[in-house]
Amino acid sequence: MRHRVLLLTVAAWLALSGCNRARKAEECSRFIDKVNGALRQIEHNTQTEAQDDSAAVAEMRRLADQYDTLAHDVGALKISSRQLRVHALEYRRMANSAASAARHVAAAVQSKDIQEATEAQNAFDQIVKQEDQLVARINAFCQKS
Repeated sequence: MRHRVLLLTVAAWLALSGCNRARKAEECSRFIDKVNGALRQIEHNTQTEAQDDSAAVAEMRRLADQYDTLAHDVGALKISSRQLRVHALEYRRMANSAASAARHVAAAVQSKDIQEATEAQNAFDQIVKQEDQLVARINAFCQKS
């Protein structure tokens, strides 16, 4: 009888562990699909070189809106894994920062402040580098069993 209880406890733990892994894999998949889809759209919309300042301003504002949408969508995901929630929060903050920086670039270009536009663009570029590092950490977490 005692062995049966122990075996049932071990079996239940293994089942829960398997369920947790399956849930983690599903949550990672939803998160990654959401981010990858948004990044494909962002990349697609930013592949052209703006011909003039008004086109650059419009492109940066569109980029800001896309990052705002991405931040909202990531925040709306239902995630039970504590570590993935931390990553999602970091990603959401990064996306909000990217949106803000893109708007700052647009405003500086629109006001024809070259120095401010350059500084704002550099800040935006730094955020994008952070995004690459964050994506690498998320991928590493999601690939672990």
